[in-house]
Amino acid sequence: MANDIYTTKDTAQVLGVTPRTIQLWCESGVLESWKTPGGHRRFDRQVVEAFAKDRQITKKSVDAEVIEDSESCRVLIIEDDPMLLNLYNMNINSWELPIKLALSQDGYDGLVKIGLIQPHILILDLSLPSVDGFQIIATLLKNNLLSSMRVIVVSGLAKADIDQNIENIKNIRHLQKPVDFKIIREEIQNRLESNFKKMDMIG
Repeated sequence: MANDIYTTKDTAQVLGVTPRTIQLWCESGVLESWKTPGGHRRFDRQVVEAFAKDRQITKKSVDAEVIEDSESCRVLIIEDDPMLLNLYNMNINSWELPIKLALSQDGYDGLVKIGLIQPHILILDLSLPSVDGFQIIATLLKNNLLSSMRVIVVSGLAKADIDQNIENIKNIRHLQKPVDFKIIREEIQNRLESNFKKMDMIG
């Protein structure tokens, strides 16, 4: 890396994530960048270092997050209601399943965590501060991330309003509030079974 300007590849190496994650963060406004006349992204070194410091991101921590929990189902919940978020936490942890659970209360932080932990299942509210759930889904679609991620939209918004935006998108399921934890558990168990089948095929 030269001087104080990073490329996308440089930034990915510094933060210990993939170039696709860097692209996700840039397009959602999470990480500041600019483009050269040729269309290549560039990053200010100080901005990247400040981002890493604010989010306590190191390459070692990111590798541990993803690799060491390869046998678990990585679940990220983005929900701005602290009481509901706590209810998710208590219920899911009580199941004693091999789950790596991460929680977020706003869309901005949620997008950062999507890039960091690469969740198998994303449980998503739609009415969020900073970046709403529809924007998150649009960003995931644009970056081709829904092929490996199951999104469960849990919202109190009118079903018709939600379905007209997401009904034709594969790998997304819509649940109305209040949360049906039986369905959430079934989704996680299905993913765990899928993970184990893949491991058996590799082994």
